[in-house]
Amino acid sequence: MDRRRFMKQSVPLGIAAFYTPQSLTATSLIPDLNALPLESVDLSDPSDEEAWAKISAHFMKPEGVTQLEHGYFSHSPTGVLLETQRAMSDIQRKTSLFMRREQDQWVEDTRTDLAKFLNVPATELAITRNTTESLNTVIQGFHWKAGDEVIIGDQDYGSMNEAFEQASKRYGIVLKVAKVPLIPKSDEEVVDAYMSLLTAKTKMLHLTHLINLSGQVIPLEKLCKAARDKAGDELCIVVDAAHSLNHVPVFWREAGCDIMAASLHKWTMSPLGLGMLWVKEAWIPRIWPLMGDVNRKDTDIRRLEHLGTRPLEVFAGLRYALKFHREVLPIQAKAARLRYLQESWTASLKDTKHFQSNTPLEAGRSYAIANLKHSSLKPAELAQKLWDEFKIFTVAIDHPVVKGVRITPHLSNSIEDIHRLNTALKVLDK
Repeated sequence: MDRRRFMKQSVPLGIAAFYTPQSLTATSLIPDLNALPLESVDLSDPSDEEAWAKISAHFMKPEGVTQLEHGYFSHSPTGVLLETQRAMSDIQRKTSLFMRREQDQWVEDTRTDLAKFLNVPATELAITRNTTESLNTVIQGFHWKAGDEVIIGDQDYGSMNEAFEQASKRYGIVLKVAKVPLIPKSDEEVVDAYMSLLTAKTKMLHLTHLINLSGQVIPLEKLCKAARDKAGDELCIVVDAAHSLNHVPVFWREAGCDIMAASLHKWTMSPLGLGMLWVKEAWIPRIWPLMGDVNRKDTDIRRLEHLGTRPLEVFAGLRYALKFHREVLPIQAKAARLRYLQESWTASLKDTKHFQSNTPLEAGRSYAIANLKHSSLKPAELAQKLWDEFKIFTVAIDHPVVKGVRITPHLSNSIEDIHRLNTALKVLDK
């Protein structure tokens, strides 16, 4: 399944209207890319609109639209697009000379750069196309035996659920589903939801760090510690960090998981079509590659990223995105800004009659993403009204556990965009 289908339950209304030819001008179709220099900005105050406008200026934006659905993927700074275009031109000019003489070093330089950025060993890092591919490599390639148990969450991403269901049919593994509270009263309530299912037969614990449906951030470190204390090193703890990597501040080497996967075209702001898979050294030989690769040692992480020919220009864009973060955008400042934008609209919900949050709003339990529901409007109806009446683009989530509209601001948004959302919610609250 395409990772964007949200367990076949989301209804992204407004997409057809958003992408009609009438809504796109010639200048938006063929942008004049002029990347700004990477100049240091004081970003210590998440509410300093003048400072954050300098960051926002690095991004192209749709005309005539308040875009508040950046969870699908993160648009890249214009510098990333330029570097990608330059690399594409260079590769096309060199033709197979590049592929045969420079490609391998190109990939390794990117791997080294990304590993340093994440502070993980390059020997444990595979570069993939997205989170779905990364986690399917793990799920389909794990050395399962009939009767092995896996714990997943009831709000995990749909593509991952389907991957586990396929593995269950193929290998006879048992899926146990933790009921994660929508608005937890404490970290312990979330931890208990998973730990109550853990047995001696549990071989894998799959955790969605930031739930894409609602924006809830689960207590990852506490969960990993509790699971490790109870099950030991033979339990493989796998984390879906699609929405949390470079969004939620985490020291991954200290988090306690064995495997982590993410999409770099989300909050790392790389070009589309880049993901990553971090596998601790001890687990690399214990996973079969998704694509056949018998020429590398079982301990070589590269066997888990065997794709054949692929677009390599995006690697140049990724390296620029990492440079953008290192030189301009510290993760703590970025997280604080995203949290500030979210709080600037969710704080108003307490004064409404018909709106309610589907997201825990305490500090640390959510960042950019939040989800709201209306007492009488279905998610699709609310999303359509926001689009039709206010040209605010969002996405409807109609899931067994989470039913509402997901709002995801970005660094390209200003506080004025949030004010427009607040005005719309006041009108729809009558």
